[in-house]
Amino acid sequence: MRTGAMVLGIIGGVVGVIVGIVSLTIGGLSGGAGSLAGGEAARAGGMIALWGFLIFVFAVLGLIWGAIAKANATKAGILMLIGGVGGFLSGWFWLFPGILLIVGGILALSSKAEKT
Repeated sequence: MRTGAMVLGIIGGVVGVIVGIVSLTIGGLSGGAGSLAGGEAARAGGMIALWGFLIFVFAVLGLIWGAIAKANATKAGILMLIGGVGGFLSGWFWLFPGILLIVGGILALSSKAEKT
């Protein structure tokens, strides 16, 4: 189960990094276009860029925590759960990576030491 937790953490982190970069790009472009038009569009673009940054940070942390899942399953499981749930603060863009990190965290916490 530690291998499954590691794989889910790494996949969730990679997908989250991609989603974060796309969100940052969309937010930056819409913020720039909105500043030309003025008003609410610039603020909305800024919020999307902020969400993209948060997604990117949680994704990188999830990637790191997923990578250590085999070595220290309990610590990685707790941190993946925190990252998976915390990422939802950045909005619904985090849905797929968050679910992967939460399931990976649950697997890591429920795993026993693997025989080698």
